[in-house]
Amino acid sequence: MPYAVCRLQWTDTVGQPDDDRVSRNIALSGRQADRAAIHVFTGLPGARIQPDTGRVLWRKLLGCALDRLQIAKRRCRAGTTPSGRHPGNGVSRRGLHRAFRLSKAVYRPLFELVWGADFHIRWPGNTEQICATPGGAARFGGSATPIRLSAEDRTKANNIYDHWGQSISKYERSNRLSPFTSKFDAFLKGKYTLTPDEKAGYDLFKGKANCNSCHLDGRSTTLTPGQTDGGAAADTRPLFTCFGYANLGLPLNPRVALFYQTKPDRFGFTPNPYGFAYRDLGLGAFLRSAVNPNSQWVELAPTSDGQMQTSTARNVAMTPPQCPTTEAPGPYFQKEFFHNGYIKSLKQLVHFYNTRDVYPFKVTSGHCRRERQKRVDCWPMPEVPINIDMTLGNLGLTDQEESQIVTFLQALTDGFTAPYPDMNTFTGQCMTGGSAATQGNELLIPAPQPLPPCASAICGVQPLPAPHPIP
Repeated sequence: MPYAVCRLQWTDTVGQPDDDRVSRNIALSGRQADRAAIHVFTGLPGARIQPDTGRVLWRKLLGCALDRLQIAKRRCRAGTTPSGRHPGNGVSRRGLHRAFRLSKAVYRPLFELVWGADFHIRWPGNTEQICATPGGAARFGGSATPIRLSAEDRTKANNIYDHWGQSISKYERSNRLSPFTSKFDAFLKGKYTLTPDEKAGYDLFKGKANCNSCHLDGRSTTLTPGQTDGGAAADTRPLFTCFGYANLGLPLNPRVALFYQTKPDRFGFTPNPYGFAYRDLGLGAFLRSAVNPNSQWVELAPTSDGQMQTSTARNVAMTPPQCPTTEAPGPYFQKEFFHNGYIKSLKQLVHFYNTRDVYPFKVTSGHCRRERQKRVDCWPMPEVPINIDMTLGNLGLTDQEESQIVTFLQALTDGFTAPYPDMNTFTGQCMTGGSAATQGNELLIPAPQPLPPCASAICGVQPLPAPHPIP
């Protein structure tokens, strides 16, 4: 594919240019064009090659190139804010690492063209070594910016990093990742009629089960029988999340690998020196950390311990078509739900919301009494037993109502009105057997009983958890 010139254009799903209005010619050598085209087109459904004009119509080129490029290395930990910036010093080590990777990428000519950024940065000879070293600022004398750049070069890196973040944001908002093509979206447009179980599940979702108080669906919540929804429907496509935080009271999951990563790796980095004395304090841990960009937020940590961000309910039931469900007996595709993967099916997820406070036991995971079924009529104690959301836990749903909510959640899967072009590429194995209520119980391993006390490096950091210590 030796193109002397490539054409760069962003288009939407119907082949019309986006509002970006980016459409320009790029002078690339044959080899550069060949490599760039291969990398982009291998992950780009729907892109078209027009050999008669010797030009390439790039569909969402920049987002796709970033998708294919392995730039977000996980080893560069700590010493940064969530945005990758370090207060007062511009881009931090993690941000500089990304700018460095982008400057070495095969797509650099494309990035330079679209962003208009100057990639001519005098990187120190030890940049690669610094970016490959885990442990963050602690390994570099507390410096979050150990890559020594001039003010001019750091400004260039800032600019590259900003463009990178904006491009990722654009890609995440694109139809490639957020197509809004589910049954529910068709229902909102008047092009699909929900089945009786889907409709019953939706009524429960925005009513008795109170799901849409956090997983916002653009409608009001009607909690009591006979209550009328007098609210106006939102004029935007619902995202089914409030982007808020809550502690749902989930038990500690002893299958999380972090609990066993207690020894130094080949770099001398120990992910979790505390073993089962570690507790995931979620938002509270972030607020106490050095990466919190606002010191005034620190005082909010005790009321935020254990809180995790509310995920979208969209695509929660998405599976490859070969394994058409997340629910046993299947054939099903095994997924994990909630922040720590403790729940193994949507049926269990709804049942947890419904009965967490009906069947609570002061045991750790794997230690329910023999006459009790795990995840059915025995819920172990919460990992973080403070700030627990009490708007759930005893919803009074019947077994049928739980299943109807699951049916509605399945109607939130994209690909109904416009199937994904690469949806049949799954080559793994489906699972079969069992029931959704007890799915995964045979793989459950016991946590220590009792758990070691929470490590002081976790739960002893000021301001201390309140109103009482975390055991």
